[in-house]
Amino acid sequence: MTSSSVSDVSFMYSELLKTMSKDELEEEVNKRISSFNGLLTRDIALKLIAREKGIYNAKPSAGSDSIGSTFTAIIRRILPEENYNSGKKSRAMEIYNSSAGGRVGEGADESAGGKTHILRLWNDDVLLFAKLRVGDEITISGAYEKNGILNLGYSGKVSLSKSALFAKIADIKSNPETQIVNVRGNIVSVRSDSFEVSDGSLSVSVFGNTQTLAVGDEVILENVSADSGNLRLSGNSRLLVKKPKSVSTDTPAMILSRKEVLESMGVKVADDISLETIVNLKKSSLSNANQDNPVLRGDSHV
Repeated sequence: MTSSSVSDVSFMYSELLKTMSKDELEEEVNKRISSFNGLLTRDIALKLIAREKGIYNAKPSAGSDSIGSTFTAIIRRILPEENYNSGKKSRAMEIYNSSAGGRVGEGADESAGGKTHILRLWNDDVLLFAKLRVGDEITISGAYEKNGILNLGYSGKVSLSKSALFAKIADIKSNPETQIVNVRGNIVSVRSDSFEVSDGSLSVSVFGNTQTLAVGDEVILENVSADSGNLRLSGNSRLLVKKPKSVSTDTPAMILSRKEVLESMGVKVADDISLETIVNLKKSSLSNANQDNPVLRGDSHV
C-alpha cells in the first residue's frame, strides 16, 4: 500500500469516528467483511462504509499532511470538551512538538525548531484526558493534519510517556522569577479574589476565579503562572477540584428479631406473650429495683 493510500484510509477512519463510536465502527467493518465471506480487506471495507456516508469522496485536501511516524510532544493546554447534536463529542489539546522541524502546522516556537499544534480526539478517545494534564509528555502515532488541526487516523494512538511533576510551594516562594508550574494541594482559605492552597508544608495565594471553591477542597492547578511567590490562573490554566466526602453523623437504626430482643433482656417467656408486655414488665421491675436499692441499679431480674 502506498503512503497516499495509508493517508486516505487514516483520513476516512478519523472522519467516520465523528459519526459513530470506535466500537460501532469496528462492528460495521466486521459485518461488511462477513457479507463478502471474508474476501474483503479491512481497508476496502472502510472505504465502502465511508463512501456510503459521503466521506470517501471528500479526500484529504492538498493542505492535509499525513504524519505516519511516531513523535513526542508536551501538552501545553487542554481545551474544554465539545458536544454535538449528533451525540458525538470531541476534545482538543495544544501540544508542542520540539522535533516537528516545520513539517506541519503553525507554531509560535519556530526559533527553537519546534511547532505548536492542536490535537483533537473524538468520542471514546476523549476518555484519555482523564489521565492527562498540562506538562505531560505524550507519544503520538498515526496522526494526520486537516485544516491545521491534528487528528488520529486509522490505528492512530496517544499514550502517556512522562507525567508532569508537581512543584513544591517552598520552591515557588524561593524563586522570584516568573515560571509556569503545576501545583497540587488543599484549600485552606477562600477570599473574594483569591484562595490559599497548602501542600502540607507551606501555603501560597492563588489569584483567579474562586466560585464553587471551599475550604477542604483538594485541587490540582495546571499551567499556572508563579510570580513573586504567588500563583495566578490564566486562560491557559486548568483547575481540577475534588470535593471532600461528606461524613454522615446519623446512627443507623438496628432491627432485632423477637429472639434477639429477649436474649438482650435476659428473659425467657412463652411465645404468646407480646414483646410490648415484656418490655413494660421489665421497665416496672427496673423502676421498683431503683427505689429499693438505688446503689445496685440494673442488677434486678424478672
